[in-house]
Amino acid sequence: MVAEATLRYVERFLDDSGGNDRLGRPGDRESLDNAGRHMRVAMVFVLAGFMTIWLLCVGLIWHIRVNRAGAFKGNAEAARKVILPAYEPVLFVMAIINGAYIIFLVVAFATDYFDVFISPVILESFCSGNQFMFVTVLMLMFEKSLSFPAVKRAVVLSLVLSYYTTLYVWIVTKFGSPNHQKEFTIGLQFVRGLLMLPFMYAFVKPPNRATKRIIRELCFATFVFYALMVLVVIFATNPKTAPNSHYVLYAILSWVAFCPLVVWRVLKADTEYWRGVGQRACALQDYFQHDNDLSERVSSKGLHVLIEMNRKCVIDFAYLELIRQIGVGSKSTVFQGTLKMKTHVAVKAYAPSSCSEDVVAAFSHEAAMCSVLNHPNIVKFHGMCIAPPTICLVFQLCQGNLADTLADQARRKNHPARQQLLICIGFMLDAARAVAYLHSFSPPFVHCDIKPPSFLVDAACNVQLSDFGESRRSMNRKKRAPAKALVAILEDKYFEHKIIDSPMDTGESQIDSTWWMQLEKNSIEYTAPEIMEQGELRVYGEATDVYSLAITMWDILHPAGDKFPQAHGDSVQVIEEVLHGARPRFSSNTPLRLRGIIERSWYRDPGLRPSAAQIVAALEEIQEDFCSRLVLDIVSGLSDFFDVVDESACSSRPPGVYHTHAFPGAFIVDRMIDQRFVRCPAEAVRMGNALMDSSVLHHVNHSKSFENSATARQLFPCWHMEPTVTTLERPSASYDALDSVVSVDS
Repeated sequence: MVAEATLRYVERFLDDSGGNDRLGRPGDRESLDNAGRHMRVAMVFVLAGFMTIWLLCVGLIWHIRVNRAGAFKGNAEAARKVILPAYEPVLFVMAIINGAYIIFLVVAFATDYFDVFISPVILESFCSGNQFMFVTVLMLMFEKSLSFPAVKRAVVLSLVLSYYTTLYVWIVTKFGSPNHQKEFTIGLQFVRGLLMLPFMYAFVKPPNRATKRIIRELCFATFVFYALMVLVVIFATNPKTAPNSHYVLYAILSWVAFCPLVVWRVLKADTEYWRGVGQRACALQDYFQHDNDLSERVSSKGLHVLIEMNRKCVIDFAYLELIRQIGVGSKSTVFQGTLKMKTHVAVKAYAPSSCSEDVVAAFSHEAAMCSVLNHPNIVKFHGMCIAPPTICLVFQLCQGNLADTLADQARRKNHPARQQLLICIGFMLDAARAVAYLHSFSPPFVHCDIKPPSFLVDAACNVQLSDFGESRRSMNRKKRAPAKALVAILEDKYFEHKIIDSPMDTGESQIDSTWWMQLEKNSIEYTAPEIMEQGELRVYGEATDVYSLAITMWDILHPAGDKFPQAHGDSVQVIEEVLHGARPRFSSNTPLRLRGIIERSWYRDPGLRPSAAQIVAALEEIQEDFCSRLVLDIVSGLSDFFDVVDESACSSRPPGVYHTHAFPGAFIVDRMIDQRFVRCPAEAVRMGNALMDSSVLHHVNHSKSFENSATARQLFPCWHMEPTVTTLERPSASYDALDSVVSVDS
């Protein structure tokens, strides 16, 4: 591309001091005309070269955006064509630089700025502009991430490496002796050769990006370009070979036209690398080394292995669109986004500027945890997404966390008829079920961070557990003798007159990293006393999760309550009070059975605490009692609306059921809102599911949950019942015994 210009430049470089003396010789006018024509032809080739690169950059940007729009709609073929979005700034820089050259050359042609003479500095800058394309791509391959600082660093370094020869030409042209111009020309080739050193290194030892073959192709294309540039100088400076130099010019022009395809192949291969389609595999522990001083970068090698390990749950970055930021954590940022333009999701993004090896390790751990958990009360995990410079976890989008919901509840003034206690029981039951599910694995998963902010509330008012970054499998290396309980756990109904082994045991948790082992101020109140006594999180088992769950259940019952008012927010004082047996106080209207469950769950001795599964069983029975009362209030006065279901549909009616009544789900929702039992349809749906859970309401299709629909019909089994005092209103003798035990222990 710049070969013809280089030829003229070499002639000018060699004869800089005597160019004006030749004007008076015979035939000078004809020589000048020929030189002018050659110069214009050379500049046309230079312009064509810059146009080729500029069109490549603009075309790739257009290619990215068009296919990204198709990928957002779920087009798999378009998604595979998308180049990494992080390359857009690089392509813009290359397009701007080449566009500046194009404008300069067009203006020069229009004004006849170039006649016979072109400054050697300008000609060298043309050569540097072409080298910038190769150097930029190589520098990006040497970077460990595609974060903005990494891209900026690569572009700046590429500008320096591409244009340092221009400074050399300016110095020797301005200050060099005319008698040494040939030596200066030879020296220029050696100065240019220094730029080949990083390409030689990459050829011998390719960086862990794209593929080795593609990177070597880039290096080989650069070597050929440099060799042809040297060859044309050799031909031009030798009178015997000067007439044949135009063959070298044609070779350079053909080669430069081919090189943009090599650059495109590198970008495409690197995109596939980040997608995890590369063929390399290595041990993850090789990346997670200490003393590696990676504060800003995320190793591409480590991320590639992360993709390979979690390939089944990988989401292509082309399908994911970030809309707005909805939260900021200490090590991540949460965005609202869309998946294939139809599913609203929450995206937990780790930015490279805040990621170290430990954070990437935590990301890998959390991704692995989320991919194996599947439960209605565990936040739904859509997958992980590697989109440099971010690494993301994609979850179901919820309305907010439980802490925010409780704070909003505390600010509102409730109607006397509102079933707030039943709603709270539903929240507690959801939370307990989530913890019980984690503990059901063998060995059990221990969440290690149970508290209201770790629970999310979805659009149907269901509570779902999230934030598994600190979860660990409990490794019971050495079982201690289980504590014997001379009292019933939870309720005498289950364990009356039995001396039982506690189902809970405190095991030693396998902890690999230390970044999470600091007790935060807002987590102290949820930390079990055995953890406080150790001074660090060395002993962590299911019992510690149960303790945190108990404090969380107290929060649900007392959304505006201060757990330790005497501490005045002092963490040290809170620890002292907890270790001395202090616990949050209950309000006077807290049902005794709920109070007993929570008090048993925060016992000082972890061996006396119930399991999460036992807490679920007790809460389910309490919910059934509340729902039995609520259903009577709902169906009272509805005789005018009864639709008697066909007798054949009720052949399996349980004893005591005389007939079954069916209502549209939307009608039941309106009924609960009109009676001020709930505040909104979402709470009504949650209440309807609680009624179904308690077997006092059924869907016509028993495989479905409660539906707020005019067509979906729900069934109320109607009993001929005398008004009675429920078990919640009349404490049993067995519960009196439990209450006395709790009082003694308190």
